Amino acid sequence: MPHIVANVAKRPRGGKQMRPQETCMRRPRLSVAMIARNEEAFLADSIESVQTFADEIVVLDTGSTDRTVAVAAGLGAVVQSMPWPHDFSAARNHCLELLTGDWALWLDAGERVSADSAATLRAFVDRKADPDKVYRIMIEAPAAGGGIAGEEVARLRLMPIGVGLKFQGRVRETLRPAIDAACMGIETAPGRITRHRRQHDQAWKTLKGDRDLTLAALETAEHAAPVPRLLMAEAAAYANMGMLDQARRAFRAAIDALPCASTEMLEAYYGLMTCYACDPFLGHHQLGVCLEALEIYPVDTQLLLALGNCLSAANRSALAIRAFETAVHYGQVNVETWHLCGIEQVAEMCLNAALGLGKPEPVRPAPGLPTEDGAGHSLRIDQHGVPHEVVRPRLPMVGEAFSSETIS
Repeated sequence: MPHIVANVAKRPRGGKQMRPQETCMRRPRLSVAMIARNEEAFLADSIESVQTFADEIVVLDTGSTDRTVAVAAGLGAVVQSMPWPHDFSAARNHCLELLTGDWALWLDAGERVSADSAATLRAFVDRKADPDKVYRIMIEAPAAGGGIAGEEVARLRLMPIGVGLKFQGRVRETLRPAIDAACMGIETAPGRITRHRRQHDQAWKTLKGDRDLTLAALETAEHAAPVPRLLMAEAAAYANMGMLDQARRAFRAAIDALPCASTEMLEAYYGLMTCYACDPFLGHHQLGVCLEALEIYPVDTQLLLALGNCLSAANRSALAIRAFETAVHYGQVNVETWHLCGIEQVAEMCLNAALGLGKPEPVRPAPGLPTEDGAGHSLRIDQHGVPHEVVRPRLPMVGEAFSSETIS
């Protein structure tokens, strides 16, 4: 069990809080921070997953009407309550004030840290974490029904305490402005946080989307001009609620407002493509959006896989193979956007399927001997009896995008 602070009121309020580098003679203290509301069914698993390595666990309840507070307190967490301020940053910043450690690890209810990741994260905080940096941690979501793989994304979850960092924004709250103002660096820490399957539950997604739309509307009213972050919040909320027309409009508005080639723009393109792919009457528009995005992100692995799938569905096999080969040999992954877990292996699977390498051959020449396929292409058989073309088709160079002219 972690050492739990029994009464946060004992925290010294006078003077400057020690920064982690000022505590080099002792083991850094790690605080796990959570904000929760009506999470009794999911909170226990999250708390139990961090008890072995956290020095304190602090849960800020924002108005639960169920047993959330009792569950957290029963597991030894420090629990404080406040009315829901309709502002995630306000809640997180209030929670920050309750922490007494040197580092804060943020978890959402329903998320958990595996035993292996717990040991890895603890060792990282103890030996390598730099108090002048904020760290991303990989978040993994389970695959939806019928999906070939789960998804993952790197999010800012590990931060030094007492250096003045504050969250901004009612929804899609962010530390980025505070990190930039403090001239701090951002790196990726080891370990992994896993999410609960409930994120695929439509009722849960609808409640979350409705809440986020309300928060986005409140913050939008506080600004004279559109805020791209809020456009993204609206788009994601509409998509969660299955309101695809509104989601497409919001994603398109975000693309038009966001800095070109930014991570956020790439995320908006992913969202827009998904909205088209989920609509049986408009799915054909996905290819055009994908090509538009590839003009800006020509070697993005996930875009190339989407392109290959669109082309395969259109029976454009040769171009689909080009897309998959480009993904395998030149593809790049932006870890700060949601992408398939093991996407490099998925790309290889797609390429092999497109090439038909999984099909059994009735006659297999001896390994290494050259042969020809039905079109006269020179092949070489590897040690497993799989044919490979000796000269690969020309691949686009890095920076050379697939375009509408290439596809036509």
